[in-house]
Amino acid sequence: MNRLLPSFITTSVFVLSCAFAGTAAADPFSLTANCALPSYIPDKCGLTVRLADTTSSSTATVLKLTFKVNGKEAFLSQNDTKNPAASFTNFSSVNNLPVTCNKSYKITAVIAVVVDSKQVIKSAGTPVTIKCPANVPL
Repeated sequence: MNRLLPSFITTSVFVLSCAFAGTAAADPFSLTANCALPSYIPDKCGLTVRLADTTSSSTATVLKLTFKVNGKEAFLSQNDTKNPAASFTNFSSVNNLPVTCNKSYKITAVIAVVVDSKQVIKSAGTPVTIKCPANVPL
């Protein structure tokens, strides 16, 4: 029985994890989200969000990234002289934002980019709606 327990838990966590990705042909960014049941946040699910850059050319001009959950700002990352990003991957992802389980969330990304020496605010990636799993007691 003890040998089967770790594989059962691993399988259960995998099954309880929900993921969805959205992309648009003209948009160089891809927004993905995952909602899972982390063991270290009691009665909460963990929302992980990532904005990927499908071209390396747009990365250098992104100055600020905001992830919004149901229209409310949930994460802000900056890439400027005071806060230089080591890489776009580190700059553009957030792990385990605590959210209520068994609910749906609409995730959007808004970026500030440099266009012709001016800062422009625009949406990035296709908005994603994700349903978090129910909080199942072990």
